[in-house]
Amino acid sequence: MSLEPLLRALHDAEHALAQHFEDVAAEHRAEHEVHHVARDLARWSLRHAEALAVFSGRGVGEHAVRRVPADGYPHAVLRRERRLCLLNDLRQVHLHATAVAVDWEMLSQAAQALRRPELQRLAADCRPETLRQTAWAQGQLTVLSPQLLTVAPGG
Repeated sequence: MSLEPLLRALHDAEHALAQHFEDVAAEHRAEHEVHHVARDLARWSLRHAEALAVFSGRGVGEHAVRRVPADGYPHAVLRRERRLCLLNDLRQVHLHATAVAVDWEMLSQAAQALRRPELQRLAADCRPETLRQTAWAQGQLTVLSPQLLTVAPGG
């Protein structure tokens, strides 16, 4: 049994998650905590992808994380729309991070069954960080949803 398809998918998913975090950081730089933490969390996913590259057959630099220009939204976009966009972006990050955490768990279980201690260690190192990424996004949604969804349109 080969773990190669899962390793490749997880490698690609970590790169995509890093891109999600970079996009959120760039698009929502006015939200300082979101901006700075999202950039840090993007680095975690890139580090995970680099560690997976050893096992997945993917090159370390095979995916480039593009940085969205940090000039914010066009002036024509209303403040409320930016708020709703932030919630949607955090929701997408949460969903993606949750899927990546599930992939790490599948890898851990398969590595245990196949007696691959190096992959078990990798999953044990990376999955908790992915769960923290998920928890951060969930926490931001919990804190920001009532604030951003209940503010009057002009506020």
